[in-house]
Amino acid sequence: REFCNSSLSWNELVKLHAIILKVTSETGSFWFDPRNYHHNATNDLAPDWWMDQLPHLCNAILDCGAALNPSPACEEFDRRFKALVTSNLEEGFRLAVLKAFPDMHVARVVDDLERNILLLVGLGCLGLIILASLAVVCVAR
Repeated sequence: REFCNSSLSWNELVKLHAIILKVTSETGSFWFDPRNYHHNATNDLAPDWWMDQLPHLCNAILDCGAALNPSPACEEFDRRFKALVTSNLEEGFRLAVLKAFPDMHVARVVDDLERNILLLVGLGCLGLIILASLAVVCVAR
């Protein structure tokens, strides 16, 4: 099974990768090993099999990452993340997640990414302005 079960645009893929990278940098890379999860029929989001919730989690991540106002749009991401962690993730890894996200508000990484992206775009633009200014000075000489 695939995580998203759909083809993604380049923009969606980059955003998804950035969010997953941010979460794993704060918690660890254990997310990618299916042996770190177990079935739990009490999980309302995936009562039949824990992997059934992954495409919905992917969509929630993408919706959150694409939102102009992340707070309301990211509630589904937080809800699905919390269900996966509390119902299906093995206990040792669950503790690592709770240490990084004690309030289970994982969508905050999207806010952090947006600020970082804006900073990088701003720095990139500043760099282009400086290069253009230097080119003008060189041509004028």
